[in-house]
Parts: sequence; structure tokens; C-alpha cells
Amino acid sequence: MSETQQHTPTPRYELKIIFHSAKDLPSGDINGLSDPFIKATLDNVSYKTRSKEKTLNPKWEETWAIHNVDVSDDLKLEIWDKDLVSKNDFLGLARLKLDPEALLGKTVPTAYVLDVYTPKHKKAGTVLISVTMKNSADSSSTNLSNLHAYKISNSKVAGLVAGSTTSKSQTGYLTYTITMSHIPSVFKDKTQPWNKDYAKAQQIFGPGAKTTIVRGVLRAQHSTLYSRHAIDGTSGMISTFDQFLKLFNYGMRDGKFKMYTYVLTNSSLRFSETGAATFKDFMSKHAMHADGKREVRYAGEFHIKKLGDNKYKIVFDNNSGTYAPRKDDLPLLVEVFKLNFPQSDVEALDFKDPKLKEYTKDVER
Repeated sequence: MSETQQHTPTPRYELKIIFHSAKDLPSGDINGLSDPFIKATLDNVSYKTRSKEKTLNPKWEETWAIHNVDVSDDLKLEIWDKDLVSKNDFLGLARLKLDPEALLGKTVPTAYVLDVYTPKHKKAGTVLISVTMKNSADSSSTNLSNLHAYKISNSKVAGLVAGSTTSKSQTGYLTYTITMSHIPSVFKDKTQPWNKDYAKAQQIFGPGAKTTIVRGVLRAQHSTLYSRHAIDGTSGMISTFDQFLKLFNYGMRDGKFKMYTYVLTNSSLRFSETGAATFKDFMSKHAMHADGKREVRYAGEFHIKKLGDNKYKIVFDNNSGTYAPRKDDLPLLVEVFKLNFPQSDVEALDFKDPKLKEYTKDVER
């Protein structure tokens, strides 16, 4: 293979996908109906629609704007039945091969009626979507060897409750998901299980029917903050540390550096602004970010430290009562982040380290 062939960039595109409706979906509940939602995935980027209650013929009319993506793989549409207490029920799958030759240059969205099939290949209704496509303006400048899908969701209702604002003119509670590679290979068999010595964690993960209900509530909170009210144009791909920082304004809001609560899963970094007054009724912000999971790869808080003109450092810690991550594993967290963002300046400190207290004296929670 020649050098030119090795460095030929993969074509990437900007898409606007509208999820219109579905018909004749299977029942997922004992009442003969479902509470269906779509989880769409393309090029390792995902989007979830709102769920529609008690219907087999839902109408969503939601738009997903996705940037700088490869369309070599199919667009996958998983149809799920939403359950707050028990696990969501899988209803079926639809696929679409996106053809740039057929879509590029069209100013009017192209509509598709897609068949939905169960895991046993039985037809389970149809779903209606429409798509527009254009060439990505970022294709020539993006480092395609280290791409990370991101999604920012904005719950404006939650933001009003929490008093969290993305700016002085916009109210909303933002959550961030960044796909990360190398996590299982670096952490290997190391996970951070829930902290059995922490009273609030016992109320979430301990034995009994009550804790099952609590985890259901946490999953509902997670769904509300991560899946609903997504801002148009906030899904896409990044490749550099600076692009990562730009997603949340270099860790600043209204001119002040903020603290962020995070969890690291097998495939992603999830986080939001911590906010001391944010959702006081949350039993555990970390468990909410983890979707009620009993273990995570790592968890804690982070903030951004400015080092000089256009130079920033991300500082992680292990401040999570719910999962009580081992401080000996902090170097693994640094290794994962550096592998994903080689240009980054990363430091990880135990939450009891006096240096962390000095770092965060001007950081707002």
C-alpha cells in the first residue's frame, strides 16, 4: 500500500435525521401496549428519543443533528419499551444503509419507511424517518486516528429545578457523554464496586424490594438527564484535548471555574457540573450518572486548571462516597485519558490530598 493510500481520509458527513413515527409495534407491557423509544446508533454515536406512553403507534418528531461521521456502517434503530422499575424491553431493530450518492445535494429530506424485526427475524412493525446529508466541513482537519463520539443533553426542566444555567441567558442542566477507548485494556479486571460501608449506597444497592425501586428511580433520572431534551447539533466527533475542553467552555460558566461529577464506564466518560444545590434529592449523583450500575471503572470529580495562555490541565480525583474508588488506581485513569487525548495535561489526586484543596480553593461546586 502506498503512502498516499495509507493517508487517504475516510469521507465524513453531516446528517440531520428526523424520527417521525412508528406503526404496529409489538406490545411490551401486560396492558397490551408499549412505551416505545428509539435508540439510534451510527459511527459509535447514539441518540435516544423520548418515550411515548401506552401506544403501539408512537409519534416522536424529534431531530438528531450529527456531525463529522462515517456512514460506512448501517444506521441502526433499536426500538425499546420503557420501564421505570424493571429493565427496558427490546422490541425490535431496523437498519438503513445511508447512500451519499443518493442523499448529497438534496435540499428536501429523503423519507424512509423501515421494517422493524424482532431478534427471531419476525416483522414487528415499521418506523418512519427522514434524512438530509452534506459533506462535513471538518473532514480535512480532523485527526481520524483518534476520534471520540460525544453527546450533550440539555434538560431545561431539570435546569430550572436545579438553578443551573449554561449561561446568564439560557437555563438548562447539561450532561456529557464522551466515548473512550482503551478502558478495559488498561483497567483489565479492576472495577470500583459500590461502597458497602456508605449508608446512602446501602439504600441504593442493598438487599430488598425498596432498593430495587430506588435504582429504578435513579435510572429514570439518568434517562431524563441523558436522553431527553437533547440540543440540536450537540452530537458529533472530537479528536483533540482542546475540542474536548470546548464542549464545556474549558470548565467555566459565567467566568468561574466549576467542579464536575464524573463516572468512567467500560466505554465512556459521563459527567455534569456538580453544583452543591443541584438535585438535593439525588441519593447519589455518581449512581445516577452510572445508570444505577453496581460498579464502575472509576468515579469522582474533576476540574479544569488554567496554566497560562491557552494552556489547561484537567485534574481528576476519586471523591465518590457511592463507589469509593481506590487511590492506587488513579494512575490507570491518567493512562486512559492520555491514550485517548495524547495532547492532554492530566493529573489525578486522592480526594484527601492537600494539593487538591489548594487547587480547588477558587473552584465553585
